[in-house]
Amino acid sequence: MDRQLALDVGNAIGELVAIDWKDRNSGWTEFMRIKVKIDVLKLLRRVVRMVEKTGEEKIGLIKYERLLDFCYACGVIGHTMKTCMNNKEDAGSNASNFQFGS
Repeated sequence: MDRQLALDVGNAIGELVAIDWKDRNSGWTEFMRIKVKIDVLKLLRRVVRMVEKTGEEKIGLIKYERLLDFCYACGVIGHTMKTCMNNKEDAGSNASNFQFGS
């Protein structure tokens, strides 16, 4: 992962605000932490798709940190599962069935 990839991923998610490199040298790392301004009225993205120069498609998983009230059932910020209007509680549902986990 390099600086250009961080820019591309950040801009695909929302408005890129900052890049925090693990090694602080803006070089290749195992992961990158980016700060992105997003529209909280929309669902959070769970993956970002990238196409390499060879044409091969790669999928990167996105993890979020320090979210405010977040609904793991519908993926929207601003409420929790307890108050979610989209959460159809049924007897077989548990945290592992939801699209949005840790």
